[in-house]
Amino acid sequence: MTFTTPSGTATFSGNLSVSEILFTTLNGHAHIDSQSSSLMIEATNIQAMGNLIPDGNGNRPLGASNRYWSEVYTNGVTSGGNITVNSNSPTLTLGVVNTSTGNAKIQLYSKNNGTSNGYAIQYNKDTGVDRLEFIDGSGNANIKFNNGGSASFVG
Repeated sequence: MTFTTPSGTATFSGNLSVSEILFTTLNGHAHIDSQSSSLMIEATNIQAMGNLIPDGNGNRPLGASNRYWSEVYTNGVTSGGNITVNSNSPTLTLGVVNTSTGNAKIQLYSKNNGTSNGYAIQYNKDTGVDRLEFIDGSGNANIKFNNGGSASFVG
């Protein structure tokens, strides 16, 4: 079935059902309902013009236990739970390769409130500084391993 209008677009009001897909509204929002368990979209790129969000907090996965995304490109990751890396030889890369300065830090906190209950592991790379630091809750780097083999311990 083909719909052609002078402007090249077709406008429908109410519900539109095409084979096993229903186009309608739900709570004032556009709604696409697939009558099967999956909705397949085939395209080289699928670009969202807005946020891609689940219908509730913590109740939808991204991917499946047998279908992983091959790469994820993002400016940041915030998790309300655990982050697990399943690999025989996992690598976590922090920072930018081939820059002369910068710090990469892993911050750890305990159950109690306040930053004084935290520790950090930081790679400090700056002019004249190239070391791995273990930082206590007061923000002091009390254990330092310098690139080249020397180390310093406070206390």
